[in-house]
Amino acid sequence: MRILTRDDIRACATVASLVPCITDCMKLVSTTGATDMPLRTSVALGDGRRFGIMHGRMAASIAAEGSSAPGEAAEQAASVVAPPPVHGAKMLSLYPDNPKYATGCQ
Repeated sequence: MRILTRDDIRACATVASLVPCITDCMKLVSTTGATDMPLRTSVALGDGRRFGIMHGRMAASIAAEGSSAPGEAAEQAASVVAPPPVHGAKMLSLYPDNPKYATGCQ
């Protein structure tokens, strides 16, 4: 597993460069019917702590219709015909007092 730091992300992406991709993904998720994204689930662990999971999948049959981005970005987006099927999960533990235990994390 590779852990990406804030500096790693900032070195290769800006908010402006990510907006078109995020916009396209959100459109696919909300309009195509080719995604399966159940509601977020969490369980109480006591003392304000929670454990949560968000999971989903996106079918391979989705065809990107392009992007409203000008120039080369639009050409690249239009060239994406059928993304591969993907699935993933985000699991998180929420502990209100976690910052006092963090070491070396920024």
